[in-house]
Amino acid sequence: MFLRGVRPLVVALAEVEKGQDAFFNRLLETPSPFLLTKKEIVTMLHLHRTSLPRFIATLFILSISILLSEDIEAAPPTECPLDHGEWEVVGATTDEFEGETLDSEKWHPNNPKWQGRQPGFFSSNNVEVRDGMLHLTARCENLPDLPEGYHTFTTAAVKSKTLCLNGYYEIRSRAMDSHASSAFWFYANDGNRWTEIDVFEIGGKSPEHENVYHMNVHVFITPEDGRKHWSDGATWRAPFRLADEFHRYGMEWGPDTLRWYVDGEVVHERENTHWDQPLHLNFDSETMGDWFGLPDPDDLPSTFSIDYVRTWRRTDLPANPEPFEEN
Repeated sequence: MFLRGVRPLVVALAEVEKGQDAFFNRLLETPSPFLLTKKEIVTMLHLHRTSLPRFIATLFILSISILLSEDIEAAPPTECPLDHGEWEVVGATTDEFEGETLDSEKWHPNNPKWQGRQPGFFSSNNVEVRDGMLHLTARCENLPDLPEGYHTFTTAAVKSKTLCLNGYYEIRSRAMDSHASSAFWFYANDGNRWTEIDVFEIGGKSPEHENVYHMNVHVFITPEDGRKHWSDGATWRAPFRLADEFHRYGMEWGPDTLRWYVDGEVVHERENTHWDQPLHLNFDSETMGDWFGLPDPDDLPSTFSIDYVRTWRRTDLPANPEPFEEN
């Protein structure tokens, strides 16, 4: 298996025939897991930008250096990025998305209990692992024999096979550039209790939403309140367009407090009053006509790309139950 540091080189080399500028720009758009800093890589490559043979030779030298390095491994970082608490990795919901297929021990390539928000149908054909990332794609298409109410669009969903509880959950991702949503969220419904935490819902090309980071919590059913749905949403306006770049998005789910993070900074927090139910981790794209508007077919296909998901739990607090698969 290739080391993680070689992947951007392989992707970039595929662009050589399209021209030198495309080659250079494609390299810089990919995640940069080199030991060198991104500034050092840019400087080295820019010095040889005017000569394509010398440029390729520089890349070759870089790749050999990476392969020979004893310090580079494919394993994800083990240290939680938060500067408080003691943490350990939760492997059941940590994934670097290396390889060529979705890890079937960790993930469903759809939502087994929901077919999608109409008219967009969750199609497992729109879930793909390649180039070290998970990709969820929305398309304009009519599949044969769809259930009533589903038509025109297909979208995608990935759902964890294990249930999650208190911890820190972080992904590095880029929202899709369309009206179809890009979402990272948790939920479970066991008949007696149904709650949800939305880390984000993004309408990447929806007017007035292109840089709005939507967060929410929901309570649908509890033994105390019965079937009484309520929610408490919040927004954060990013200084960048959410579909243009990769950023780190995190949720610190604690027994007393919920905190939302973007690129390591807290953008929202609230008291945890109801979210002590183990929940499934989800990534998906939905058609939300009443909110973001239905996708423009000319914008499709469009893809929500996730570089990694990493999960930690506190070891200096009372232990969570071990992650388990829902019956």
